Amino acid sequence: LTARHKGLYGNEIPVTLNYYGFGGGEVLPAGVNITVASGVKGAGAPALNDAVAAMGDEPFDYIGLPFNDTASVNTMATEMNDSSGRWSYVRQLYGHVYTAKTGTLSELVAAGDQFNLQHITLAGYEKDTQTPADELAASRTARAAVFIRNDPARPTQTGELVDMLPAPKGKRFTTTEQQTLLSHGVATAYVESGVLRIQRDITTYRKNAYGVADNSYLDSETLHTSAYVLRRLKSVITSKYGRHKLA
Repeated sequence: LTARHKGLYGNEIPVTLNYYGFGGGEVLPAGVNITVASGVKGAGAPALNDAVAAMGDEPFDYIGLPFNDTASVNTMATEMNDSSGRWSYVRQLYGHVYTAKTGTLSELVAAGDQFNLQHITLAGYEKDTQTPADELAASRTARAAVFIRNDPARPTQTGELVDMLPAPKGKRFTTTEQQTLLSHGVATAYVESGVLRIQRDITTYRKNAYGVADNSYLDSETLHTSAYVLRRLKSVITSKYGRHKLA
């Protein structure tokens, strides 16, 4: 098998046999054995500079990032930052970035530890999750958009990630492992009755400028609520005092 797109992305495309097992009518015929080879891993990711530049100053509240490599995430983090990015006083565009990664517990912990960014949510899923990372990111972004538009302060937990196939039973993260991910800035998901759902949407932000543990921007809903309040204040002031001057 050859991934259609080059680079790191193809490394997280799941390839498996008989996902639903005997109970689902998926078994190999007697005497037939099939082994899925590890394959050759791709390398590299597209530079996002042109894509970010094309965004200009258009508002995007929910940004789904299909790439989870360090360079791609940092490029988006620069675009979102509080000093000169979308959250700066000059631009006042706001928004939030959602990306996803599949891997082992240690791989996801290492990924989360790379970042400390309040405008980025990195969701981690089991290595055996039967949906590629870019689709998981898109689904989570869409679900968050629906929930947050209704109420930016209400948690997104239990949100269904429609048509996303979770890892099979026996290969899912335990409660302890999910807590470990959350402690390292990785958002989590869980499975209920075969349906993959949002467990908690957190950001990768964990420490303040002093390197001290800080939960100010732990939950993504905090950032969405802040954006709502800032926009509301601007709307009230500019509507009531649009062309006023100080006497």
